[in-house]
Amino acid sequence: MKRLSHPSSHLIFGSLAEVKGFMPNAIHIVVPGGGHTPENDCTRSIRRQLFRTGTIQGLDTSCMAQVQPVPFKLPGKSAAAKGTP
Repeated sequence: MKRLSHPSSHLIFGSLAEVKGFMPNAIHIVVPGGGHTPENDCTRSIRRQLFRTGTIQGLDTSCMAQVQPVPFKLPGKSAAAKGTP
């Protein structure tokens, strides 16, 4: 089992090889520092390709090499002062 890069991330259960046993067209894309639901230009591009073609064959994931982790930020004092969660 492998742990994601963030220390609070849960263990990844199973491997891509195990998943491919019952989902032969599975693909595993790791977004650096992506958290639970990464959303950026690269992930949107990959998702559009997948939905447009309906296959992982020829899926261009090369943009992942340029994705930089987004810095973690807490909300500013103004949000807390307004009572915004």
